Amino acid sequence: MADRHARAGPAPPVRPPPVRATRRGASYDADVLHLQRTIGNRAVRRLLETRTRMLARFAEGEHKLIGDTAWGSAEQFELAPGVKISFGDAVALGDYFESFDRMRDLAGRPGKGAGTRGELLYVLWVDIWDKPAKAKLGEWYDKSAVFHREQLTSYFDSRNIGHFPNPVEGDLKRPRRELDVRRDKEGDPVGGGATYRKWHEEAMRKAYEAGLHYAGVRTEKFDEAVLTDGFACHFLTDAFSASHVTTPRLSIKEYWNKKVPSFDRKIVGWLADKIDHGKWKWYERGGAYLVEGSSIHAAALNKLAHKLTGFGFGDLVSLVVHDVNGSRGVKATVGGKPVTLVGDSGILQKGRVTPKGQATFDAATEAARASIGEVQDAYIAAATSRTDYATFRAGLTKADGLYAGERLMPVPVSDDALAWRYAGVDSFLADARMNEALVEWGRVRGHSFAAGLEDFNPKAQEVVKRVLIAPLTSGDEDQVRQVLREIVDTKVP
Repeated sequence: MADRHARAGPAPPVRPPPVRATRRGASYDADVLHLQRTIGNRAVRRLLETRTRMLARFAEGEHKLIGDTAWGSAEQFELAPGVKISFGDAVALGDYFESFDRMRDLAGRPGKGAGTRGELLYVLWVDIWDKPAKAKLGEWYDKSAVFHREQLTSYFDSRNIGHFPNPVEGDLKRPRRELDVRRDKEGDPVGGGATYRKWHEEAMRKAYEAGLHYAGVRTEKFDEAVLTDGFACHFLTDAFSASHVTTPRLSIKEYWNKKVPSFDRKIVGWLADKIDHGKWKWYERGGAYLVEGSSIHAAALNKLAHKLTGFGFGDLVSLVVHDVNGSRGVKATVGGKPVTLVGDSGILQKGRVTPKGQATFDAATEAARASIGEVQDAYIAAATSRTDYATFRAGLTKADGLYAGERLMPVPVSDDALAWRYAGVDSFLADARMNEALVEWGRVRGHSFAAGLEDFNPKAQEVVKRVLIAPLTSGDEDQVRQVLREIVDTKVP
């Protein structure tokens, strides 16, 4: 990663934590003066600048842009020895790792293969920084890291309940705090608000511990606290997406996976049969395999299972509802002010915030700033010995029991999300409104089924494109409906 860091120039040998004022009063002013005397004018100047500094243009994705703008710069923080990333990078990485701990642990394992730093660097380079994968292949990561990370990404995509702030039907009528303290039977958070709260509290705890050992320099513990909150802010900022805020992801998934069990096995079996029944020549069928030592059908099953395992019918319906809600936009209030939220990919165009997406961007950025402020305040509280940690936290949540970022989470004005409850697949496929949505889903996402099949036998690729991708992307309701009907009706052992 040295070549990327070199562009920004070397970090100063001593750099104080970038604290920012989030409350006012004589006590707080005294804390700021204490820090000014202890660590110098530069830190205090930055404290005052961070609130208003805005970065006009980025080339990275929406999460990264929101995070780096909220922090006020693309400053680097140590994730592990030898690995530094920005606050915005940490926000964006929330889509690719199940926990901050796993992300940090991988960063601390030198290597290029699966289970090492190579996985993290691959995600940063390709997914976050939007660079060509081949450019760093063999230098930062190898093929095993790429394969493992792609498999995990597909796995997480089918289990991403934590990215939806109101994942259960009826959540929009429940108090925010009730949702944000909700846990499942194993004690894990349920939904985006609860996931944000878990990691935000962890970030504040780390910041407080760093403040207790304050000695005029920025410590690794403070860096870890900042990046932990960046990871937390991924789930906070997801709440500002029109695609997420009114989509009851968990309820849709559970409802339709019961109606159509084993959908992933159905689609794999259906495609493998289509490939096997393709126009193979007799000598190809008998001797030229997709994978050495395997039949065409068995090899196709193996390849497709790697890509599609875990993709249930509930995931398909969730994506349809997600996409429709995002394309429509959602009217909501944020901190009592009206805002029309845009959906995923609706904020940026060619690296710039779009006029339509500006209000969503501003609201999400302000929520992330509020979250950062509480982490910095935890550090100040410990560094200046003004209060113990329990008292500090109690002072943040106040009467409503919410943290600052939670208070700024959008509240939809109404729930006019696409209807998704049907008696069965027949009524689902017969509904005109759902058919229209399925056509749009197929047009946008149909090509994704070809991703990861580059090393398939060319004839097998042709079959997948002809029987699945072409109908899904056709814009024709009948073709989309027919493909889904055939897959659903496929028998699996």
